[in-house]
Amino acid sequence: MKLKATVASTLLFLFITCSSNTLADTWYVSLTGNDTNDGTSWETAKASIQAALDLASVYDTILLTNGEYVLEGPIVVTKPVIFTSVKGDPYTRVNGNGDVTFNRCFYVDTDTEDPVIFDGLTIGKGYTSGDGAAIYVSPTSKALIYSCTFAYNIAEGNGGAVVNAYLRNCLLLDNLAENGGAVFSCTVDNSSIYGNEAFSNGGGACLSTLNSCKIGGNEGSTGGGTFNCDLYNCTVVRNSANGGGGAYFGNIYNSILYYNEANFDKDISETDEIYNSCSSKVPPGKNNITDDPLFVNSGTNSGTEATLGYYYLTPGSPCIDTGNNSYAPTNFPWDSLGNMRIWNGTVDMGAYEYDSSIPPPENVIATAGEHLYKVIITWDPPPTATKHEIWFSTTDDFNDATKLDVVKSTSYEHTNAIPGIVYYYWIRAEHSFATSDFSISASGYSKPEPPSAPTNISASDGSYDNKVRITWNAATGANSYQVWRYTADNSAVATKIGETSSLIFDDTSAITGIIYFYWTKAVNSSGTSPFSPYDTGYLKTPLTPDANSVPVFRFYSYGAPESTYTHLWTINETERDVLMTWPSWTYEGLAWRAHTNEKDGTTPLYRLYEPNIRRHLYTVNTTEYIALQATSWQGEDVQYYVYPDASVIGTIPAYRFYHSENQNHHFTVDENEKDTIIATHDWGYTYEGIACYVFEQPMVGQPR
Repeated sequence: MKLKATVASTLLFLFITCSSNTLADTWYVSLTGNDTNDGTSWETAKASIQAALDLASVYDTILLTNGEYVLEGPIVVTKPVIFTSVKGDPYTRVNGNGDVTFNRCFYVDTDTEDPVIFDGLTIGKGYTSGDGAAIYVSPTSKALIYSCTFAYNIAEGNGGAVVNAYLRNCLLLDNLAENGGAVFSCTVDNSSIYGNEAFSNGGGACLSTLNSCKIGGNEGSTGGGTFNCDLYNCTVVRNSANGGGGAYFGNIYNSILYYNEANFDKDISETDEIYNSCSSKVPPGKNNITDDPLFVNSGTNSGTEATLGYYYLTPGSPCIDTGNNSYAPTNFPWDSLGNMRIWNGTVDMGAYEYDSSIPPPENVIATAGEHLYKVIITWDPPPTATKHEIWFSTTDDFNDATKLDVVKSTSYEHTNAIPGIVYYYWIRAEHSFATSDFSISASGYSKPEPPSAPTNISASDGSYDNKVRITWNAATGANSYQVWRYTADNSAVATKIGETSSLIFDDTSAITGIIYFYWTKAVNSSGTSPFSPYDTGYLKTPLTPDANSVPVFRFYSYGAPESTYTHLWTINETERDVLMTWPSWTYEGLAWRAHTNEKDGTTPLYRLYEPNIRRHLYTVNTTEYIALQATSWQGEDVQYYVYPDASVIGTIPAYRFYHSENQNHHFTVDENEKDTIIATHDWGYTYEGIACYVFEQPMVGQPR
């Protein structure tokens, strides 16, 4: 079994290669969730792992939040997915409930080279009459297990916790099996195998490859620590067995096997190759020693009754710089603390490299104004890191920094980051009892709030003949302002006509005779505000032959209760503004011009209202006006003054029509509209001739 730890990199590469071409989803699981939810967010999380797995596709992630998930039966995994947690194995536990269900926790049977990944979970209390009570991986499947804890799992066959998988940075504690109390047929890197038991072979591990592992306090009949395993830079202590208290069979390189107990061969028995290793009795092989390894604390007792110590090397240890570099795990050059291997030129014996350190994370990046109220920090971790500390300050000096949080992911969201403040961030990597130095800093800041809408917008009403001037009050946080325009009160279809950093905008594209509605929006790097309230504005109307004439405004109402199928003409700007706020009235523009006061040659134009049919009538005939008031019509007095004939230069005729069915009069100065009404008999209008003469004003809108 001279297989070195190459499996991890190969499997991980295969998974990344496959998943990088697939758009993977995340399925959320929470103890407060419900399996009737869709599982696509924390707000709609599933309650059970199985329910999320049922929805998942290949390469999807099943994300568990804190708490203990008690299983009702084994979870059968038939597709390569990722099981992971928010904060890591101490916080997220999967309880197999084996003493009730008599089932293992996970059965992986994907029949593919693409692996299932388990990351940051505690998996315990699984039970099986076969192999692998926590996770069993079929021979035609793959599984990668990172930073997980396995405890109190029982298999009547092989591998109390895990069978046929790759493990890294894991803790395997108090598991039980016939062979391989913790693992069977696995590759294990940088992990701790403590307090496990096998009735037969390999209290800790059987038929496995172990790199930079601590194997202590395990118990078995043959091979208290390991049975028929290959050990690279491992520390095997305080295990017990009938024979081979530390290791029985297998190959041993750069390892320490000491303080184990057995009826025969306390540390090593019947092994094949032993090179550059330390045990209490000189084993066969090359460059082996028997000197006390000089641990910080060697612990007491052996087997499952052991009290384990701290197995770091102290100054003067004979195991420092006495390994063989060619036997060190080449694809995983870190010790059990995550510190760099081959420190000082020659690798040490055992799981720990003396006086080494874990490197800090690299490529720390913080977002700069990309998110509201938060900064997202990302980094590249050292391969052995199990957690990361996030530190921040408002100065570029880590001595002033405060620790924000500890996470197992490689990204972090600093929420509630105050807009306008630049923050500096550092990351420190953690592994077991080791912590790296601070990374190089990265600066970032959050996006400011979108501004509020401008206030007090004002548009000029005929003050200029070549522009409409729009003004407004400043909005807090705004960098610039957009000006929008339309011919009705409907901002949804308005057009942006300009943008300025000032509080004044001149609309030079306005057309004479059109009343415009204007809105403004405030702008900054976070976006735009809602629309401001509107104000109307228009150009100065060119003078007619009579400079004292004023515009008459035309409205149309279709099917409204207050006035059905009728037009209304008014010279009163207050009435005009009120009608513009009523959804039942449509403003059609300026109809013509007339006088507000009596002039030479003018005649009054009267307005009447009939409340039963909700109609207005306009007439220059004083006799008609008086006679109608004797009926149900209500006189509204003189509206303005017009001319009875075409004797004044610049005047044009206003034509009058009558609709006998709905008792409605209509007036127009538009020759095309007049001709169309006369020609269209189905409209039901009777032409009554010229009502009066008025000053011409370009008609705006659509004749009705």
